[in-house]
Amino acid sequence: MNICKCRSCGSENTDVIDSRKRNGSIYRRRKCRVRGERWSTQEITEEDALILIELRKQIVNLSILFDKCEDAIKTMMKEENTENEQEENEDEQ
Repeated sequence: MNICKCRSCGSENTDVIDSRKRNGSIYRRRKCRVRGERWSTQEITEEDALILIELRKQIVNLSILFDKCEDAIKTMMKEENTENEQEENEDEQ
């Protein structure tokens, strides 16, 4: 059963005209029987898809951690600047 729809017309009436395995994925060249449009698809195993999902979660977590570190550094720099300004004011008096 072919469930890949044509990107151009939405028809499910498509053929696989070439299929190759590479780097754990299956690359397929497809053709629409209605309009003759051709396009490529890449298929991965369910296990690889789950690995990608987990990696994306880790990237999001790292991004959140980076943002928190950046905020902490900005806060520390503001506090340091405030302390330096107070010391300068004390020295002037």
